[in-house]
Amino acid sequence: MFLQATPEEIYEDIGEIEGYQLKLISLKHFQNNEALADQYREIYSSIYYNTHWHINLEAELAGERNAHALSFVLFDKDKVIAGLGMNFINDNDMYYERMIELAQHCGAQNTVRAHSVFTTAPYRNKGLNSGLTEFSNRYMLEHYKADHIVGLSAHCNALRLYKNLGAQLFHGDIENLSRYISPKDSHIFFDKFMTDPELKGWKFDNGIRFWYDLNKLYG
Repeated sequence: MFLQATPEEIYEDIGEIEGYQLKLISLKHFQNNEALADQYREIYSSIYYNTHWHINLEAELAGERNAHALSFVLFDKDKVIAGLGMNFINDNDMYYERMIELAQHCGAQNTVRAHSVFTTAPYRNKGLNSGLTEFSNRYMLEHYKADHIVGLSAHCNALRLYKNLGAQLFHGDIENLSRYISPKDSHIFFDKFMTDPELKGWKFDNGIRFWYDLNKLYG
């Protein structure tokens, strides 16, 4: 069900987004390039400190965890300014069971797991996250024959972005936002978070799963 990739070293120029150079980089290259790895450590410690993304990054760079990850990374000259990762899921993923359930729900065959899109200051609010997400989606369809990309996010602003780019949100997670309200009221509550600009920074405790049907969107 989930695509597999050989853990080869990849460091390739694959395009530009808003004038910035985009590279495809494998986990093995991060492990072999101390300067690049240190940039990622600094970024993750500032954005994702002590979250599972930060913890997993350190484990992967140390060779203690290998999800055969590919990263789409934007550079301003030699400086990392934005990135988005794709995991070829295995049972080391802490959300593996939830991703399996989601892939079965959406009928996925060749599936990739998206994770941790970020843009560093002062490069935010320039459309880089949306451009990076759409480019990586198309690339995985064209070059890896992925038919679906699945993921999970707790961030309201990220979920808005994914939804605007064609992602479907898993209704079961929305209906279980709180055990104190009905599934119907949960949808009303969630829709408020998707539209109210004052709530864009909100985070949901258990996260909301989403998926892209790549053939439907880009095929």
